[in-house]
Amino acid sequence: MDQLIREMLRSGVIEPASGPWSSPVVLVRKKDGSHRFCVDYRKLNAVTRIDAQPIPRIDDTLDALAGAQWFSTLDLASGYWQVEVAECDREKTAFSTPMGLFQFRVMPFGLCNAPATFQRLMETALRGLTWKACLVYLDDIIVFGKTEKEHLERLEEVLSRLRAVGLKVKPGKCQLMRRSVRYLGHIVTQHGIGTDPEKTAAVQQWPLPRCVREVRQFLASYYRRFVRNFAGVANPLHALTKKGEKWHWDQKEEEAFNFLKRALVSPPILAHPNFDRPFLLDVDASEDAIGAVLSQQDERDPPVVVAYASRSLSRAERSYCATRREMLALVWATWHLDRVLLAYRTSVHCTTGATPSRVVFGRELRLPVDAMYGLPTDAEGRSAGEYVQHLRGDLERVFEVVRKKAGREQRRQKAWRDRKAYGPVYEPGDKVWMQLPTKTKLGAYWDGPYQVQKKLDWNTYRRIGGRKVDPDGDVPDANNKAEAEPPTVTGNPLHWGPVREMAMRGAGIGCHGPPPAFSPEMDTVEWLDTLEDFFLVNGVPPSHQAASARLLMTEAVRRELFPPGSTRDISWQEFRRRLLDVYDQ
Repeated sequence: MDQLIREMLRSGVIEPASGPWSSPVVLVRKKDGSHRFCVDYRKLNAVTRIDAQPIPRIDDTLDALAGAQWFSTLDLASGYWQVEVAECDREKTAFSTPMGLFQFRVMPFGLCNAPATFQRLMETALRGLTWKACLVYLDDIIVFGKTEKEHLERLEEVLSRLRAVGLKVKPGKCQLMRRSVRYLGHIVTQHGIGTDPEKTAAVQQWPLPRCVREVRQFLASYYRRFVRNFAGVANPLHALTKKGEKWHWDQKEEEAFNFLKRALVSPPILAHPNFDRPFLLDVDASEDAIGAVLSQQDERDPPVVVAYASRSLSRAERSYCATRREMLALVWATWHLDRVLLAYRTSVHCTTGATPSRVVFGRELRLPVDAMYGLPTDAEGRSAGEYVQHLRGDLERVFEVVRKKAGREQRRQKAWRDRKAYGPVYEPGDKVWMQLPTKTKLGAYWDGPYQVQKKLDWNTYRRIGGRKVDPDGDVPDANNKAEAEPPTVTGNPLHWGPVREMAMRGAGIGCHGPPPAFSPEMDTVEWLDTLEDFFLVNGVPPSHQAASARLLMTEAVRRELFPPGSTRDISWQEFRRRLLDVYDQ
């Protein structure tokens, strides 16, 4: 460690530090036997905002090499250390050693945003060349071409870009002008993709598992997609990893373990997908697992395998009949390989000869899985391709109907949400009951009914005078003593609802009647003071009701006399005119 620190100080990678940040050091051994200096930044990463820059998928990267004949790989020399850290953030990278506290001047390993930052740097430096002339996965670059001349031109352009931005490569780790190269743990050739012998050699010496944890480590093999029916063969091992399963290692488990070791050491080469030719999907199912094989076949060439896929069946799925298990295999394979099946022409081979819709529902439903079957020419003379286009038109019409229905449902849900947030909305002519401030359990809680005369705002209303209305909408005589008796609701139902969200004009405390109408001869300030007594405020303690009524009245008057967007600087005559327009009724 001391030697590495002295070398990093000499090269300007680190510098002495003093601050509150500190993380422990971790040394990781490289393939060439040297050590990589890393720091355990887990606590720093826990408080770091994550950078969402996407990292390319390895399978997508390898698929993009289809059709290439020549390859070159470039590896940057300590790629992360070629990126400087902002001076204000260097103290956060501090680490403690026996020689003291130091901090990085360049981007260290272990930061959660380091891969995203470096990937963005490489894609910016090689913009316009990635996915066309080269592929970039962090500091690993592969340049490819169909001919020797094309490959040399692309290689020269990539190296020129790296020189322009000041990035340096490590010559000892570069492979130039090769027919076969090692890239991202795979052997890439013009014929396809294979496993790396250096990595599969470790599988040959894998010891027998002694616990469930070691079984899981073996089953999580990176190369399982190279083994046909991996899930079916490994089913005895998968059974050991189930919850509550007792540990046992018998002949069945050992045979599965040894078979998978042999299959992983010498797997077949998966061909590069040719997107100009149709794909062929074969699916099958057993009592324990389902599997699929994606392949391609030319008129003159034998079929070549592009990918294998398999998984074990759950307890419920194992109770399916043979036909349903194969249908499950087909549906799962189309989901697992959707990147290929949905974008390119694909034929499906299934031993049942039936489509999933016909098996599950007893009739044809035109699912996307069904559309991939070899369709015969129909009565109208349309070929399989034309019929698929016809199905696509039907799906587009269905999509339009679903889109409109979803819009209506969204508007309905929004209306319910608004009603819950703001309370019910009443219209002129609606009959409402007013909530009274009750001080005792036996006190009256509602008073009314009253009829809404005018809607002044979204939650502000004027009722008919100070008199109640009967359920039929008639206004009874003021001298009728029956007015004070609670009405018996018969006939049309009343609009029950809490009125505490509304400021109803004329709603006097104790229902003493409407406020006096405003006239030009009255004193405006005196009239406004008397108006406060005719606002009902609930949901607050009785000692605060007067102040709340005054505040509510002030807000209501302001919103009516000064609508949103109107000027506040008006003359006294204009103010009187607005008062008469609103309240002289």
